Amino acid sequence: MLLPSSIRLIESKEIERAIYFLADEYRKSGRNPKPVVFHSLRVAYTLLEIGYRNLPIIAGILHDVLEDTDADSKELRKQFGPEVARCVESLTENTAITDAVARYKELYGRAIKYGKDACVVRAADLLDNLRYFWLVEDAAKRNTLFKKVRYFIEYARVLQEEPILRMLQKNLDEISCAFEHS
Repeated sequence: MLLPSSIRLIESKEIERAIYFLADEYRKSGRNPKPVVFHSLRVAYTLLEIGYRNLPIIAGILHDVLEDTDADSKELRKQFGPEVARCVESLTENTAITDAVARYKELYGRAIKYGKDACVVRAADLLDNLRYFWLVEDAAKRNTLFKKVRYFIEYARVLQEEPILRMLQKNLDEISCAFEHS
């Protein structure tokens, strides 16, 4: 991964630590069969390319680690501090909520309550997830993914002027147009 020349050395070291932590946790206890490490790196790199720095980049790398490994918030606090841990917690699904729609609405609500940093990570996550839209064979699941993204865009008012939200909207519009014409 090439880092923009404007990134500071200290940021680079923190990014490297987060990548190592993510890869190590997946190596030890990863439960998701999808290529989560690559996904997490794409999320962080998208944010980095746009110009976001520090917290959203680290949280972007770590955004799935609580859901998909045995890592816990206590370990995140110890390794990366309370702000990173709180941000990642706000991006972690509450699996006690069994209804899928209620679960993603609650999740987005927590990200929005946390603030802009969590919301830009969620937007980059959804943007990357749209890469796989056409691989989802089940029409109901595709529709749910589409609704999740549209709901987030409408709900995330805190991001109205953010370039990541415009990118997400553009991508969703392109998929919608292509889907209607296929």
